[in-house]
Amino acid sequence: MLVLSRKNQESVVVGSPDGTESLLKVTVIRIRGGRVKLGFEAAADIPIRRTELWEPRHADSQPKSRDAAAKEAMEQWDDDGGAADPSTKSLATSSAAVRPCL
Repeated sequence: MLVLSRKNQESVVVGSPDGTESLLKVTVIRIRGGRVKLGFEAAADIPIRRTELWEPRHADSQPKSRDAAAKEAMEQWDDDGGAADPSTKSLATSSAAVRPCL
């Protein structure tokens, strides 16, 4: 997870893999008390949802988290006769594609 600090009216842009276009712009609109109001700018065909609305609809189609992928790889390693000591095992997990699910 990338963690950034932004002040009021500052933005973050999420771009295409080749860096040629902006896919999503997130701007801090207001900070009051313990709440932050964010503004999102994206093309109409890019879904932007709160996590609690996104996850139930996409639970079966979302890529596995890194932790889940690592656990599955460790189990597969054990099944394939890997080393008995887990500290000697090496895992290569690819990062999951980032999808707007805000």
